[in-house]
Amino acid sequence: MILGAVKSVVRSCFIKYLNNNCDYYSELKFRYAFSSGFRRHIGEITSSVHDGYSCSKKRNARIRAVFLCQVPEAWNSMKPVYLAAKNDPDVDTFLLALPEKLMHENYGVNHEEYGRNTAFDMCRTFDSDTINAYNSVTHQWFDLEKLNPDYVFVIRPYDIHMPPCYKSSELRKYTKICYTPYSYCKMFWDSRFVYNIEFLKNIYVVFTENTYHCNIIRRILSNILHVKAKAEFFGYPRFDLYRNLPDKPFDPCFRKTVLWLPRWTTNKSVEATTFFKYKDILINFFREHKDFRFVCRPHPLMLRNFLSTGEMTQHDVDEFLKIFAEENNFTYDDTPDYQRALTDADIFISDTSSLLVEQFITGKPTIFCGSLRKFDPASRKWANLMYTVRDESELLKQLQLLTDGQDSRKGARQQYIDANMKFELSAGERIIDFLKRDFHDAD
Repeated sequence: MILGAVKSVVRSCFIKYLNNNCDYYSELKFRYAFSSGFRRHIGEITSSVHDGYSCSKKRNARIRAVFLCQVPEAWNSMKPVYLAAKNDPDVDTFLLALPEKLMHENYGVNHEEYGRNTAFDMCRTFDSDTINAYNSVTHQWFDLEKLNPDYVFVIRPYDIHMPPCYKSSELRKYTKICYTPYSYCKMFWDSRFVYNIEFLKNIYVVFTENTYHCNIIRRILSNILHVKAKAEFFGYPRFDLYRNLPDKPFDPCFRKTVLWLPRWTTNKSVEATTFFKYKDILINFFREHKDFRFVCRPHPLMLRNFLSTGEMTQHDVDEFLKIFAEENNFTYDDTPDYQRALTDADIFISDTSSLLVEQFITGKPTIFCGSLRKFDPASRKWANLMYTVRDESELLKQLQLLTDGQDSRKGARQQYIDANMKFELSAGERIIDFLKRDFHDAD
């Protein structure tokens, strides 16, 4: 019994080491080599996959592409591809909006109860033909197969959040699933969630965020899962949103706008927030510097999480928000679309966040309050061009320099962006061009 417990602890520590220090492919190879249980798991995954995609599907004369939107906050990952398809005369484009599952304290999302279709509310503001996937009166789901789609785009790899009829295992029976990840992987452990192997077995093509992950996913698909799925890189779609941005209009009230993006959790295993560490000094700094606008846009879960863990009381939250209501140069931003905040800001102060790479693509400086230790090799190249700080004095020093206009890494950032993150055509256009070639190659 003791030996078994020791083996379990050693195995757990080894897997944790792999998660934080190895690329996804290497981790899976190690686990496959040393774990019979994992080998059985892979066998169960691959045994459920049939050859070919939508083999019995009726052939369309033109491409029919469907885009699924369930989480409005994640739509920007798909928006550029959707717009490219919508503007292409050779593509019939459909937008299907789904409600999210209700959250239950006792059983999470393991149920079939759905809330208001906020995705539909958002999508029909720019596409009046948006299809409401769920009839809340009859509790019926739209029959997607009736559209006879050639390709269906999804942005989240979490089938547990989907109704049974829209799970990837069902969609692949009659269409080709195109996956444009909602998140840009930057840390070793990001890939385990964004590219989970249970989902990858069902996709037709994944459009990765960079060449580093494209190569990794290709090796996983061919050498571990042994499926015919494809991995391609044509640029990261969210970067399209920052092409040809107009100059920021002059603000007579404030010299600069500083955007603070604190993380939601104090759990060090998934990168802890510095909210409590820097909250008071940042508030004091901007109270003393009224000529700068200070915007706080935390992770949407942050205050709610701190209340549930007891790290903040309701009084603490109310007092914190009160400061942003009373100070003329303070703004608390909890609007659904984050892009406006990123484009309006001149300087970022950020914990680890899925938005880090979008902060970078704007060309503006980021004061990074996290650690680069777990960043993958590709992301570390651009992350090293941020200003990493470890304590209050370093943060205040760097903030003073940047607000004074001293940005020593500006040229290096722009050079990296031009060389590695920009293409003549947008990522959305390049992805649709790939589908057109793929569609005609199937003739």
